[in-house]
Amino acid sequence: MSATAPGRGRMLTYDKVAAVCVVGAHKVSADPFQALDDLGFSLAPNAVSHLGREAMHETDYQDYAATPEASAVATATLATNTVHLVRHLKTNSYSAS
Repeated sequence: MSATAPGRGRMLTYDKVAAVCVVGAHKVSADPFQALDDLGFSLAPNAVSHLGREAMHETDYQDYAATPEASAVATATLATNTVHLVRHLKTNSYSAS
């Protein structure tokens, strides 16, 4: 994406915040994170939630009766940190280069 905001000298996606929820390991989130960063989105700390488990596990995420605690904690952290960054950028946007 190369579109810039008129008069601002920066990409339209600056001040936009992204997060990623995946089922899989860290590599599964690394590619979307890099793409979002390349497009100018901001990512809060711990802006990923994933169902981490050993490879080739027989239980699919949809088959769990309840969200595993580690995933629930990671998702809550993702939400808290992402909302914090959104609120910060609403009043403190990135400056032009």
